[in-house]
Amino acid sequence: STFYSTRKGNIGPVADASMELLSAEYTILCPGLPVNGRTVKDGDLYVDGIPLHKSHMKDHPLTPMWDCSIARLMAPQSKYPALEIHSAELGLSLQELDERIAAFRKQHGDPSHIYIIPDYTNDKDAEEIVRLFGDNRLLTGGSGILTALAAHICGSNASSKIPDPHTSGGAILLAGSCSAATLRQIENFQKHGGLSIRISPEEMLEGTQDIEKLWSFIADHRTESVLVYSSDLPENVRRVQALGKERIASLLEETEAELALRALKAGMKRIIVAGGETSGAVTRRLGFSSYRISRSVAPGVPVMIPSENDEVRLVLKSGNFGQPDFFLRALDMTGEQNDR
Repeated sequence: STFYSTRKGNIGPVADASMELLSAEYTILCPGLPVNGRTVKDGDLYVDGIPLHKSHMKDHPLTPMWDCSIARLMAPQSKYPALEIHSAELGLSLQELDERIAAFRKQHGDPSHIYIIPDYTNDKDAEEIVRLFGDNRLLTGGSGILTALAAHICGSNASSKIPDPHTSGGAILLAGSCSAATLRQIENFQKHGGLSIRISPEEMLEGTQDIEKLWSFIADHRTESVLVYSSDLPENVRRVQALGKERIASLLEETEAELALRALKAGMKRIIVAGGETSGAVTRRLGFSSYRISRSVAPGVPVMIPSENDEVRLVLKSGNFGQPDFFLRALDMTGEQNDR
C-alpha cells in the first residue's frame, strides 16, 4: 500500500539482487490488493480510486508519495526497465507473452533482467496474473495474488491446509504507524478498556523514559494484553522529526523491536504489530526466517506462524490496513479458543 518512494527505497535494490541471485530473467511488481482499495490500472497505483500521489499517502511522514506510476517510482531505485501489461493484455497466451517480452527487451537494448507491472483491479485479474506468472521463480508485490496463487499451487483443497491461528500465552501489541487507520485502532483499543503505554521520543532522548521503564510496565501487566505505541498525529510527528528524522525513526523502531523480543522471552507468544517499518524492525530482531500463513484478521493481514517456533503467532499489518477494532480482532483470533 506504501511504495517506498525515495531514491533510498529498498524495493528496487532488493528486487534487483533477488533476480540476479535466482537468475530470473524477469519478475512482476504487483502491489495491488483490490479488497483494500489498492488497484493498478495502466501501470498506476490507486488508493480507493484515487491516484497514489493524490491520496492521503502523499503526506506520509517517512515516504511521501510523489507519483502513482509504479515504473517511475522504481526508476531511481532499480537498474532494470519495467514493462507494463495493461488489462487488455492479461488474456495473452504464454507464447504471446514471451513475444511481448522479447520485443520489449529488444527495444531497451536486451537487458539481462526486466520487471513486468500487470494491471490488477479485480479477482479475475489475479487469476490471469497467476496463470501468466504463477510458475515464475520470483514474484514481488503485496499479498493480493496469494489466494489465486495458493489455488494454483495446492489445487482446490488449499483452504484445508490453513494452520490453526490460536495459541496460548499473553500478547503484546506494538504500533509505530502514524496513519489515520492505526490512530483509530489505538483509540478503539483504549476505548474498550485496553491497557496501553506511549513511547515519547522526546522523553527517550531526554532520558526520562527508557526501555527499562517501558518493559517494567509491560512485565507488571504480562497477564494482560498491553499496547505499546509511538503513533501520533502528523503535525506532532513533523515537530519531533526536527530533532532528526532518521534518528527518531531508528530509536522508535529499535525500542519496539527490543520490547517484542523481551516479550517473547517472557512467554508472550502473541505479537501484533502495526506499521511496515516497525514490522520490519520486529521481525529482524526476533530472527524468524519463514512463516506459515494462517487465517486473516483483515484483508491482507494474516496470522503468521514462524517455522522456527510453531507456538508463536505474529500479526503484521501496514499502517493503513485493518478495521477500527483491528487490535481486538487480532487478540480474539490468536488467543486460546476457550478464552473467546
